Amino acid sequence: MKNTVKLSLIVSALLLNMALFSQSESYQVKNTREFALTENPIGNIWAYADDENLIIDLNENFATGDNEVSYQLIVNTNPDIAIATITDINLEIEFVTHGQSTIILSATYEETTIYDTIVVGVLPVIEGGFEVVDFEGLELEEDSFWNGSDETGYFNSGMAIFENSYNSDWGSWSGWAYSNVNDTETAGFSNQYAAYTGQGLDPLTSGGANYGVAYPYSESVIIFADDGNYNVKGIYITNSTYAYLTIKYGDDFTTKFGGESGNDEDWFLLTITGKYQGAETGTIDYYLADYRFEDNDEDYIIETWQYVELSELGQVDTLLFSLSSSDNGDWGMNTPGYFCVDNLLFTYEEAVDIAENIAENILVYPNPASSYIMVETQSETSVNIYSVEGRLVLSQIVNNTEMLDVSSFKSGIYTMSIETSIGRTIKKLIIE
Repeated sequence: MKNTVKLSLIVSALLLNMALFSQSESYQVKNTREFALTENPIGNIWAYADDENLIIDLNENFATGDNEVSYQLIVNTNPDIAIATITDINLEIEFVTHGQSTIILSATYEETTIYDTIVVGVLPVIEGGFEVVDFEGLELEEDSFWNGSDETGYFNSGMAIFENSYNSDWGSWSGWAYSNVNDTETAGFSNQYAAYTGQGLDPLTSGGANYGVAYPYSESVIIFADDGNYNVKGIYITNSTYAYLTIKYGDDFTTKFGGESGNDEDWFLLTITGKYQGAETGTIDYYLADYRFEDNDEDYIIETWQYVELSELGQVDTLLFSLSSSDNGDWGMNTPGYFCVDNLLFTYEEAVDIAENIAENILVYPNPASSYIMVETQSETSVNIYSVEGRLVLSQIVNNTEMLDVSSFKSGIYTMSIETSIGRTIKKLIIE
């Protein structure tokens, strides 16, 4: 048996609405005799890939009095992620590798059969010394959020800068917010700050741990805060409650994924792009929901924290996050464009020698700036300034002291590439 103490069961507050029946229309109660789950439902499960096998006594989860119930495993969508077996009254789950799997089992009492859906989320065991951006240093009251209403335009967590755009006239925002809201029941726009997991990443936390919320009006942007070599390892992703419930059930503006027949090939896709000094280093696609399978039982919506490997993006100074969907209208994507993140992992090597040598030869001020910056240098210096999208917005050769006009720049965070005869360094420029 594998040794662990990390296993945690996450019981969904929506179980009675969404877990009594499977995703397939054919799985229905055979008659109307009373037969239901107990007040101790199985709910969603998450674990680590090296956790001990989980054994569940199914009789503890079904209300039958003293009568005997028979159980059968109907579907396990990803046995390579979690192996499920039923022996007599016990459901045993072996956690294999990271990902999400859906288990559908039947419980039969006399002539009545009901079906229960259990979603299993498995997290990877990641070894090595990684820096972590986990949002826990950000102060929030319980069950609250920050959405940029102070109009600072960004927030920091660790070495990462998260861009935010807030419109005080409309009380609207885009880019990044952070939250510990744990509402998994309320559908619609009013619940735009909640992760469907009901909590941050830590499975041992009962709820309320901080996490990031993205609403990429075009793109949500993360910029690393200072000079150095950053290589991203991975990030944990899940759906927002707003997006999940809309995908699952539809609303006034959308149809539920799969359509009424369940056969519509719908999808909700997150694309993560790495950039370094304005050049793209690669892209990673991750489906937050995918209904394109021939077997409808394999259709899924991500509802547990899931790890997304980013190492192939290599060295980056910027990460861009964008969303797309099969459900679109005249005004763009109908699917609510929200998702949630936690625990961005990366390695960091400070470019000490070059940074210190260049610092001795060049000054850039003020920073933050509004209309101009002064560049003082002892030798010919090439200054290139890039927007967060990687677009070159200013390029100039500087000798001695020179003022650069940035009055036309929009408020936000820019990347300055500064190159002298001794090398190149990267700095962040904030425009207020």
